[in-house]
Amino acid sequence: MMYEKALKLIEGKNLVLEATTVRGKYGSTINVGPNNFIMVDSSEFVLQTSFPGGVGFNGLGGITAKGNVTSYKVTKNEKNTMVTVLAQVHTFAIGQGTLTIQVGIGGNATATFVNNWGGRIEFTGPIKSVEDSRVYEGMRRL
Repeated sequence: MMYEKALKLIEGKNLVLEATTVRGKYGSTINVGPNNFIMVDSSEFVLQTSFPGGVGFNGLGGITAKGNVTSYKVTKNEKNTMVTVLAQVHTFAIGQGTLTIQVGIGGNATATFVNNWGGRIEFTGPIKSVEDSRVYEGMRRL
């Protein structure tokens, strides 16, 4: 059921992955609270990190990078138990990069963003529609 719902959101380019964990370039994993997310809304892309107690560019102790989706391809494995999105995105804050989203049959989702400078961040958590998501978007970084 969760897989089918996630698949519909992915195919409609109407999704927010609300992260419960974030993993950095060198593998360190941090359990996170609300407002760490990746959003794809049609051709719009937003990646936000938020670490309460820290001071960041977005006022939330992290970064908010807005941009555009320049390509978007959805594939499923042979048994239809995993869906993968491979997208190219462009932002001013963190540059151009590749977004890979994978959702398994249980509805668990992982999104990895790798920019052209070798920066890497991975978000893990549930997928919701843009309308149903309750994330707060901080100020964008120019």
